[in-house]
Amino acid sequence: MTKNYCFLLILSLCISCQKYSQKEIRDNNSDSVIKVEMHLDGFGVEGDNFPSSIVGEIDFENKKSNFEKDYYDPSIKASTYVLSDKEIKTLFELIQKADLTKLKKEYSIGDNRPDQPRSKMTIYTEYNQYEIDDYGLRGDTLLIKIYDIAYKI
Repeated sequence: MTKNYCFLLILSLCISCQKYSQKEIRDNNSDSVIKVEMHLDGFGVEGDNFPSSIVGEIDFENKKSNFEKDYYDPSIKASTYVLSDKEIKTLFELIQKADLTKLKKEYSIGDNRPDQPRSKMTIYTEYNQYEIDDYGLRGDTLLIKIYDIAYKI
């Protein structure tokens, strides 16, 4: 009886180790998002309070971000801001869960609405790089969610 019990215990430990190893391999093979670079260009957009540009980077590996905001109006000073830990985590989860291969390289609202802001974004993952140009900030739902969190307009 003791031999059977020992055998079952060893077998269950081996199976547990094997499952953990397989999960670890799957996790290591996933294409994890590393960082995002963003550039908002407000050229031609009417309104003194709209920034002329916002340039920023979100580093998911180090859980840091930095954004610089400039204005055409010289009376409004340039400023910087960072995203909260919660915002960085939310963005990471949004991007990590998304199928980035389905994003188009270019989005546009069309010619009937000139002088719209434009966002150029590069998403870096372990194995790929995705560049997205969005004229009008009305691209895919994922992009709109990213803009809402990252661009402090």
